[in-house]
Amino acid sequence: LQDKKAGLSIHADYAVNRAGMDQHAAIVETDAELVVMTLLESQWSDESLYDFRARGDYPYAQSFYGPDQIVEARQRWFEGLENIQFRADHICEVPYLGDAVDVALRWSMTADHAGEGHYGAPTGETIYILGVSHFRILDGIIREEATLWDDVGVMRMIEGIRLGL
Repeated sequence: LQDKKAGLSIHADYAVNRAGMDQHAAIVETDAELVVMTLLESQWSDESLYDFRARGDYPYAQSFYGPDQIVEARQRWFEGLENIQFRADHICEVPYLGDAVDVALRWSMTADHAGEGHYGAPTGETIYILGVSHFRILDGIIREEATLWDDVGVMRMIEGIRLGL
């Protein structure tokens, strides 16, 4: 769905994996969408996509400043997870003040809970996470990010696996 006069662009239902960005060429129509899809492709590990003044807000009312803190926090959350596969379920953008663009992304992730980390001792099972992220893109890089997923729900899912439920 597109309404270029209103500055709206919506795309839905495409997968992101480690195969490379070539697969996104047909679905990404703007530079801001490309920044977000590249970030998803890197599993939130590409510091070069963040402005040095970037702020990221995450579950548990945690805020991080600068690419190094943001990427480090993300790595801690995903520690112990292997074979991570992200899926961009929905992406849209709207212009913001001046040259900035706000991008909303609904994403899902599957991963094998194979090691010790944020989610505790490994269960060996595949877990599923559904999340949303809002980005403010300015001059082709991320200036602000707010990401949320049901972390308590993920912990309950893992505990249910442990209890055989």
